[in-house]
Amino acid sequence: MPTSFNDLVDKTVGLIGGAFNNIGNLLSFLFNGFLYISPLPDEVDFLIVCLVVIWVISLLVRLFRGK
Repeated sequence: MPTSFNDLVDKTVGLIGGAFNNIGNLLSFLFNGFLYISPLPDEVDFLIVCLVVIWVISLLVRLFRGK
């Protein structure tokens, strides 16, 4: 149990940081798994991943702009 406001903020920041760390580990695992099972050359896989990242960023931009 947090005993002060600073302790509560520290625990909250720790939980959020752990969540982002888990998301990063999951994305790394998925990327490595995709590279391992893909029959395409690594350069093509890299371009596909770059296109997916650009697509996700554009979706996030559209989400925040409201279109």
